[in-house]
Amino acid sequence: MNMVLLLKFWREGIIGILVLVLMGMIILVTNKTHTIDNLKQQHTLYVKEQSEIQLKAQVEAQQQLIQAEQTYNAKLKQISRDADLAHTRADSLSKQLTQANSRVKTARREAVEEYSRVQSNVLSGCITEYRNMAKIADEYRADAGKILIQ
Repeated sequence: MNMVLLLKFWREGIIGILVLVLMGMIILVTNKTHTIDNLKQQHTLYVKEQSEIQLKAQVEAQQQLIQAEQTYNAKLKQISRDADLAHTRADSLSKQLTQANSRVKTARREAVEEYSRVQSNVLSGCITEYRNMAKIADEYRADAGKILIQ
């Protein structure tokens, strides 16, 4: 009897099986659609996060650059002030030397010898300072060269 029923309703059986397969496919496609939508959202969030991180890094680099420029400008102003002060002091010393040279003709011999010793000491001090400044400048230039190479 079962066989007779199966033969009688074979079309309905196949339709039922096809409906079950179709429902399974719909569920599978719906599941995959949700997975794809979820992955798209994750991708969008990831891209947004990376863009924010990159923007923050660019802002930070820009701020560091601005800070470095400000520091450089401040040091440059200080160097300029120091150079002006040194120039002013050198002019003052030059005037003093000119006055002293004009007085040498009328000075006593001991005073002239003392004046020569003092001038020699001043000149030696100037030479020492010049050498120290040149050494520091060379070291600074070497350090700047290393930074540029890196």
